[in-house]
Order: sequence, then C-alpha cells, then structure tokens
Amino acid sequence: YTRSDEQETLRNDVSFSRFTQALLMDPATGQCLDPTGGCVPVDPFGAGRMSQAAADFIRVPAAVNVTERTQKLAAVVLTGTAFEGWAGPVDIAVGAEWRSDDAFFEADPLLFTGDTLGYRGDAPVNGEESVTEIYVEGILPLYEDVGGAGRFEAEFGGRYSSYDNAGGVWPYKIGPNWQINNALRLRAMAQHAVRAPSSRELFQDQFTVSGRKRGVCGGGVVG
Repeated sequence: YTRSDEQETLRNDVSFSRFTQALLMDPATGQCLDPTGGCVPVDPFGAGRMSQAAADFIRVPAAVNVTERTQKLAAVVLTGTAFEGWAGPVDIAVGAEWRSDDAFFEADPLLFTGDTLGYRGDAPVNGEESVTEIYVEGILPLYEDVGGAGRFEAEFGGRYSSYDNAGGVWPYKIGPNWQINNALRLRAMAQHAVRAPSSRELFQDQFTVSGRKRGVCGGGVVG
C-alpha cells in the first residue's frame, strides 16, 4: 500500500490584465491612465528598468496544484521445476497479481481565469483503475552438450490482464535461446505487448480556459 500527496507551487506569474493596464501611461504625468487598484507603470524594456512596486503590482498570487495517488497491490508467485525433460529440468514461474491505482489531480482555479501569462491550468483527474492478472513463464530445455558448454532451449510466457475500464488483454512471449559455447549465445524473441491507458488518459476531464486565447505554457516571468 502506498500513498503520495504532492503540492506544486507556481510562483511569479504575471496578470495579463494588470500588465496591460500598467503599460498604458500618461506621457505628461508618467502615471497609469487607469489608476484603479493602485496601478504602477511598467517599463519592461531592459534589465533593471522595472521597479519593485511595478513587479509587485503585476504579479499574481502563487498558484498551487494538488496531486494525490493511492496504490494497492497484492501478488503471489510460485517458482520451481515443473518436471524433468529429456534435456534437463523445465523451470516455470506461475503467479497472480491484483493492483489498484486511485489518482486525483486538481489545478489551482486561478490558472483557469485566462489572466495568467506564464502558467496555465490543466484538466482535473479523478478516478480509479484496477487490474487482475495471472501469468506463467518458463524455460524448456531442448538440447544440452554432454559437457554443458552448449545448450538450446525455448523461453515462453503468457499473461492475462483484466482491467476494470480497459478490458482484458493477452500479452505473450516465445523464442529460442541458443548457447553455442561459453563465449557465444544467440537469442531471439517474439513478443506481444499491450499498454493500458494511464489514469490521466482515462479520467481527465475536458476543460476550457476562459478569457483570451492561450499560448504555449511557460514559466514565471516576474523576478
């Protein structure tokens, strides 16, 4: 059983509306044309040209994204020799596993207002996926030199995975393993693998950021 809780703090982003307000100055007075909210004029053209008061005016409060994840797992596996073959023991592993993954993500509401220049919101995630699996893997010896230097065997494996939301799948593998001598080995494998959807792919909501059209996500822009 594992549980993780994470808070991601995004600092020093800029308010689009306040930045626009602070750029519009009265050339006669050097003050904001719209003084509401304690507007401080901003000069962004060059290092050190923006005053601390101007940076404080256009800065938005820190945003906090919350991620929570709970995983539960139970597994059992048996390994050993199933029987003796004509070229040696047939070793196998048989197992069963159950996993549950409960995921939750929520972005700070501030990031959905359309008023942040650097950061943007991401859709919430809230859901649980679980899977039950059974599998078998083994090595079947087919030939072995009298001295044991050379050996030819077949490696095989199969697994059935039943997901609550993604359905059932059958991954497998099979292939030869030829140890020609103590210095040279040739191995080939045919495999069929299936990737189940992640919690984000399964449970992420659709969303729209209000306000102006958003660009590419960036970082904090106020020093």
